Amino acid sequence: MNRAVELQRFNGFSFGGDDLVISHLQYADDTLFIGEATTENLWVIKAILRAFEMASGLRVNFHKSCLMGVNVSNEFMNMGAEFLNCRLGSVPFKYLGLPVGANPRRLVTWQPLLNTLQNKLSVWGNRYVSLGGRLILLNSVLSAIPIFFLSYMKMPVIVWKEVVKIQRKFLWGGVSDRKRISWVKWETICLPKREGGLGVRDLRIVNTSLLAKWRWRLLQNEDAMWSWSCDVRSVGGEVAQNLNWFSSSVSRTVSNGRNTRFWLDKWTPDGPLMLKFPHLFSLSRSPEATIGDMGNWLGEAWFWDFTWRRNLFVWEENQFHSLLSSLRPLVNRTGMDSWRWEPDPEGVFSARSVYSLLVHRWSLANLTIHQHKEVLALVWTSKAPMK
Repeated sequence: MNRAVELQRFNGFSFGGDDLVISHLQYADDTLFIGEATTENLWVIKAILRAFEMASGLRVNFHKSCLMGVNVSNEFMNMGAEFLNCRLGSVPFKYLGLPVGANPRRLVTWQPLLNTLQNKLSVWGNRYVSLGGRLILLNSVLSAIPIFFLSYMKMPVIVWKEVVKIQRKFLWGGVSDRKRISWVKWETICLPKREGGLGVRDLRIVNTSLLAKWRWRLLQNEDAMWSWSCDVRSVGGEVAQNLNWFSSSVSRTVSNGRNTRFWLDKWTPDGPLMLKFPHLFSLSRSPEATIGDMGNWLGEAWFWDFTWRRNLFVWEENQFHSLLSSLRPLVNRTGMDSWRWEPDPEGVFSARSVYSLLVHRWSLANLTIHQHKEVLALVWTSKAPMK
C-alpha cells in the first residue's frame, strides 16, 4: 500500500496542517484502508488483497469485510460493495466494543453501556445481598464495566447522572423495585474511607484520570501521528477544581537541556522561571530559548550565559544573582530531557496516582469534610465485618 501511494496509484485521505496522508491502519489482524471514493482506489485495494492471497496462501474473508463511506452517494457504495464482494457498512460502527464515529456527547452513544449495567442488575435479581456485599459488587462490577468506555471518551453529565442513579439505587435498595432513601450524598460516598466515605470510585474522576493518560502520552511523543486528533484541553473539568492541575503536576528532568525551555517550562522546584522572575523574563533577548542555549560547556564545566535587551540596573542585578543562586548547572551532555510526574515519588505516571490526586483536591475543596477528617476516619476502625 505504501508503494501504491508513492506511485500515486492510491489516493489516501489527507488532513491536518502538515498535509498528513493516511492510506491504511492496522491493529492485530485487522486492516483498515482509508482513501478517496474513486474507482481507481477500488481497483488498487482489490489488487493488493489478491496479491496478499497469492503471496501468503491465505484467503481474505470478504463476508466479514465491509465497505463504508462518509458523504458518498449510495450508487457508488453499492457498486463498490458489489465490486469487492463485501457487505455495506455504516458510520458509526462498533469496533472492539467502542462506537467509532459516534458523537460521545449524545446519550444514545452511551445507551449500550447503560443497558449493560441494567442487565447486570437483573442477573442479581433473585439473590439477597447485604449492604456490605452490595458495596463490593458496586466497586468490583458496576464501577468496572464503564472503564473501557471511559478510557477513550469523555462522559457527558447526563450519562454520569444515569450511571450514578443506577449505582445509588443498587447501593441503598438492592435490586428491588421499592424506592429507598439515599441517606448520604453521593459525593461523600465516593470519598476514601479514611475521609469518611465508602471508597466508591467517582466515575467523573475516573474518566478524567483515564483520559489524562493520553495527555501524558502526548507529552512523551508530541510528534505522534494520532496527536492531531486529541483535544487534551478537555482533560480536566469541574471535578478537578483547577483547570491547571495537570500542568502543575508535571515537570522536566533536565539532562542536556536541549528540549526544555529555560523560562517557560517547569524544571525548577519553584515552577517556571518566567513566573518567579517576570521582570528578568521581560528583559531577556531569548524568552523561548532552551536551557542548552543559555550557557556553554568549558571542558567538563557548565557556565551560564545570559543576554539582555539592555544593561541591568543595580536592583535588577540583585534579582539576577538570586536567579543564578536558584539554578543548578548541567551535568550531562548526552542525556535527553524527560517529563516527570510529580505526585509519584518515582516520577512515573499512572491513572491511579491521578485519581488519588484529584480526590485529594476535591476533599480539600470541601472544607467541612477536611475539618472533620480525623473524626470521620474513626468510623471505619471497627473490625466487625460489613453487613
